[in-house]
Amino acid sequence: MAKYKNIYGEIYTFTKQGIDKILMEGNFEFNRVGGEPDDIEYINPSGGPFIKKGQMLSHIIHDIDFNVIVETIERVDNGYIINIRENDVNPDDFSYLEDGNYIGSLTMPKEKSDHWKQKNEKPRSYLIKRSNSFRDLKKNNSQKKGYFEITISKHKRNPPSHKLKMNDIIYVAETGGGIYAKGEVIKSGKVETITSVEKLLEFSKSFNDDQYWLSKIREFSRKLSSDKNYKLRLHEYFINQKILDRTIPYNGQLEKYDASINRGMAGIFLKLRKEDVEYLKEPDYSLKSITALSPEIPGNLRLKLYSLFNKKYSISHLIDIDHFVPKSLGGPGNIVENLVPIGFSLNRYKNDSIPRCLFEIASSDAFKSNFTDIQKEILKISKLEDQFIRTNNYPGAKDIARKITSIVNDWQDINQIKSFYLTVNEKFNPSYGKIIREMNIALY
Repeated sequence: MAKYKNIYGEIYTFTKQGIDKILMEGNFEFNRVGGEPDDIEYINPSGGPFIKKGQMLSHIIHDIDFNVIVETIERVDNGYIINIRENDVNPDDFSYLEDGNYIGSLTMPKEKSDHWKQKNEKPRSYLIKRSNSFRDLKKNNSQKKGYFEITISKHKRNPPSHKLKMNDIIYVAETGGGIYAKGEVIKSGKVETITSVEKLLEFSKSFNDDQYWLSKIREFSRKLSSDKNYKLRLHEYFINQKILDRTIPYNGQLEKYDASINRGMAGIFLKLRKEDVEYLKEPDYSLKSITALSPEIPGNLRLKLYSLFNKKYSISHLIDIDHFVPKSLGGPGNIVENLVPIGFSLNRYKNDSIPRCLFEIASSDAFKSNFTDIQKEILKISKLEDQFIRTNNYPGAKDIARKITSIVNDWQDINQIKSFYLTVNEKFNPSYGKIIREMNIALY
């Protein structure tokens, strides 16, 4: 967020709303507005700031993080939404003066300025974020991996990717995890403009992603029902995608792109800065240290496990990461010791059934002193034949399992907690313990 103090001392704030919108808030009691209500040319609160279409916003509010061009302005209840587009010129980089399109801050027609251009432009780098659904994340190396960017607007707002050029670098990230793939642009198509739901539906039939297109069709339909002037613009591009050996989490220089920390960075297509690209040459791979248990599996940990299993152990059928001791029974999700790679069919079968080894380890010499009050029940269940105990067959097992995990999760020493869950996991699959120990070295 940026703040602007005008000549009367009034404060106006500018807050990013994703990749292509900025919310401007402040006192608009005395405010001049140019243009029509549905096509605002400029806004000019008494004392400033004067905001006009076509301006570079960073030059007005003096904040380098807002180095964008104002495209359109819309009135909302709490201020104005400024629709923006990426600015190709870095204000700290004067190499753009070599481009004949920029001379003395004036522009020239492209056909008259081509001789000014350098023949070998440096490739630009971008970060794209994609769904954290594991059905979407099962991606492999691809010589021609296609991606889409879409905008839905009443105004001519092209998708942010429409200026991609050959050899530009694309880093592919999972929304809540980290960067897991990289590639160079090998083809950048033309922007397609779609004016009706019927045309979008017909267009979507060429692609194998019903869930994605259904969400876009619904969104476009809602917009059109409110105003027939809405159009959907779509840009498709292709990269030679390569899965990284190690997933790069949103650490250090990349932390500002973590949507869980910075809500304004939830956008899915972002241009990387020079310092970001330098950082990616030697990134910090470490995960954040665990101070408290959580039932949820963090996106970056899930993605790291997924990458490691697929790259190092060639588990081609892996499509999910799951709790070994179920989440519903108190099994933690943010420690690798209680996680396993699994297929959806096994996941559905296992569901909330309890691994018998949870009771076996709780009754072992190493840990039984922690469960003296329920040791009799634990021993009884540990003698059952089933490796996974269905709670409908043994109703009391669920309560005992919850008492075990409650006691374990309350231990003060996180390493003792990890040791217990690793021992449970290892009891079911002895070779898995070795893999987890190797992973801990790679992960942390």
